[in-house]
Amino acid sequence: MTRNWTESYLGVYREPEGSVRDSLSDHAEAHLKWRVLSGAFVSGEKIREAALAKELDISRATIREATRRLAGAGLVEIDAQRGVFVRTYTLEQIEDISEIRRALCSLTASSFVSRATPTDRARITDLFDRLEAADGRAYEPADYVLGLLFNEAVVRAANNERLFTLYHEAWQQMRIFKLFLRRHVFGAVDVQAHNHSMFSQGAVHRRTLFQAVLSGNEADIADAMRRSADHSLLRAQEQFADYLAATQSTWREKIVSTRTPSGNPAGG
Repeated sequence: MTRNWTESYLGVYREPEGSVRDSLSDHAEAHLKWRVLSGAFVSGEKIREAALAKELDISRATIREATRRLAGAGLVEIDAQRGVFVRTYTLEQIEDISEIRRALCSLTASSFVSRATPTDRARITDLFDRLEAADGRAYEPADYVLGLLFNEAVVRAANNERLFTLYHEAWQQMRIFKLFLRRHVFGAVDVQAHNHSMFSQGAVHRRTLFQAVLSGNEADIADAMRRSADHSLLRAQEQFADYLAATQSTWREKIVSTRTPSGNPAGG
């Protein structure tokens, strides 16, 4: 299927429409991916195949094909006995993924310098100009997507599809990890608030990357990309610390609630 360059080939940045598909399994995959990346389904949550098949008016076999694809991308995990669940990542796994992402920065930069076309560079400039224009007005949800597309355009300009796949899967895995933490810290996933926060925090990194792209200096491009990757990991580590604090606080409250005023366990 041919997509406009402003639509992610691997990710879903807006709810998919029925017309944007070339098979039922693609349609199911797009909807499942959208729900995972938008926080509708979070890590550890079971995906109800029967309910989803009924909602989308497709067979469970088609849903299973879609979940197999998403399992390959690291978004869900399939247990033969228990079913399909949104994948859960440990902090250590996320740190490993970030390490790979950092390593990809050098390859992306070298490929960009040698392979980026004038059309690629024009797209990057156009997206950056639109981001700068957005800076002068109130934030809109579409601005977050614009920021993603800018970063994606730089990686796409390396013109290495496998490299882009690895980059994008790493981003998706980091996102579902952060959404999981947000759910457990705040009790709900306010995706718009999360996206707004990510967009604002990324402004400096986008400007640095754009200046590096303009310079055409491979080392500067790689360094700008690594700084962004490092910042993303740092935020994940900070959010994980908040998650641990919130989890421990919840358990303390549960322990206290099972004790009598005298301090003895209830019913003891």
